[in-house]
Amino acid sequence: MITGPSETEVIHVFEGVMGKKKRLFHVKELIYFKRQAGTGKALLTDGTTWLIDKTTNEMENELDANLFFKINRNIILSFNIIDSYKTENKKGEVVIKEGFPFDGD
Repeated sequence: MITGPSETEVIHVFEGVMGKKKRLFHVKELIYFKRQAGTGKALLTDGTTWLIDKTTNEMENELDANLFFKINRNIILSFNIIDSYKTENKKGEVVIKEGFPFDGD
């Protein structure tokens, strides 16, 4: 019997859907994951956006914490696009590197 990943198992390949198309992509291609209005969206390095049927918590548990950072309850960013991060009075600010698309909040 095949089971899903354990709490600590890191996933390296995800399935995305765009219309009738399905695609497997490697985690190295993931720029960010965003959950909005009940839909998970993954932006990839080739500029395409794919729907992923996962919650932010599921993605957080399946992604390597050394490569990705959850900035709020809906968005997980690749460290590759983060220029800097600072906190002040329990609030954080993430600065995205120039040239990376990001439509997050």
